[in-house]
Amino acid sequence: MDVIAEPLGELQPGMPAQDRAIRARPSVSAVHSVVSISLEALLGLLPSGLRGRSP
Repeated sequence: MDVIAEPLGELQPGMPAQDRAIRARPSVSAVHSVVSISLEALLGLLPSGLRGRSP
């Protein structure tokens, strides 16, 4: 989480460390989900009906 939380500290110097951690977690989760879905589609692990489908 520090990879995301540290830059947040630079952007919001008055933000407590606990708040930075709370804000960083959803960002990491969102990026992980996008990468995971992209890799599954790339490797053909998604059912053909779901490939290329927009949310």
